[in-house]
Amino acid sequence: MSLETQNSPKKGDEEVDIIRLFEYFKQGFNSIFKSIGKLFNYFIRFIVLLKKNWIIIGGLTLLGGIYGGIIKPLIEGSEIKYYEMIVRSGANSNLELYAFASEVKNQKASSANKNSEGIQLAKELGIVSLLPEPLKRDEDVIANYFEQIESNKLRGLETDTLFFRDYKLKEHKLKMADTDYPVQKLKIMAKNTDHLPKNIQEKLLAYFNNLNGVKADQNVRITVLTNYEKEIKQAINNIDSILAARIQANKQDIATSNNQMVLNAASRENVEKDMLRSYETYTKKLYGIQKDIALYTNPVNIVSNLRSAKEESVIINPTINYMLYGFIFSTLVVLGIQFNKYLNRFASKNNM
Repeated sequence: MSLETQNSPKKGDEEVDIIRLFEYFKQGFNSIFKSIGKLFNYFIRFIVLLKKNWIIIGGLTLLGGIYGGIIKPLIEGSEIKYYEMIVRSGANSNLELYAFASEVKNQKASSANKNSEGIQLAKELGIVSLLPEPLKRDEDVIANYFEQIESNKLRGLETDTLFFRDYKLKEHKLKMADTDYPVQKLKIMAKNTDHLPKNIQEKLLAYFNNLNGVKADQNVRITVLTNYEKEIKQAINNIDSILAARIQANKQDIATSNNQMVLNAASRENVEKDMLRSYETYTKKLYGIQKDIALYTNPVNIVSNLRSAKEESVIINPTINYMLYGFIFSTLVVLGIQFNKYLNRFASKNNM
């Protein structure tokens, strides 16, 4: 028996396997397209069903819009106003900010403490919604990253090699919570209020900046920063004194040999360069510390004042909101009617 004769069954088996594989692919694609066709068919039948009952659908949707846009405001006598403001605050202040937003959202719930200071302030100002939204800037991610490694103030101007590990910064950003970002945009919705935006802003800031937890954190931070500021100022004064003394000593130097003068001059130049570099480092540290002290003087600081804003979402609009409710309810009514017809046919068919 020749070699070709021995190999021919194997080739035939391979050809059969390939044909079967193509058949499997063909059946798979046919099954997928059939499923898509069935879904499309159900969708068309659903649209036709809604079309047959367009009076119910359109009527209830229109009634929902009329209720949300006209009747509900007349009953409540409300005029909704939208505001926006941008603030800068620390992590602890942000926790209080988000807690206040949750308190405002649930102020009508049975479990809410109606006598809490936050809810009382919201009622006084007519605030029905306050939504904080972090502005996620890269510089804030980097600052937060270094604060997790070591104290950002003690790091000075040294550029850590971790700064260049971009993948770690990206991982750190994914782990950051919304409250970790210092700059927050506040979206405020108020109704039945005669307060001016400036008045609302002042009362909100006074509330946040005088909370016990926020004040305690503020005092600790300012104390630490003030002590560090004193140390840096003392270091700068010491360098000033040393440089002044060296200048005075240089003026009183007696004549020496040329070689000794060259050696002393080179040594003095190196020392003075080091001291000037240290002076520059401490000066920049002092600037950063004083900037932080100014920020922590008020735990929550205004970046952009409270201003009127437009609605960004149609879902918040009560007219659109109740029209959607009307459409959903009418759809359920139509499906209920159709299901009742099916039950009647089933009962008559089975003599029930």
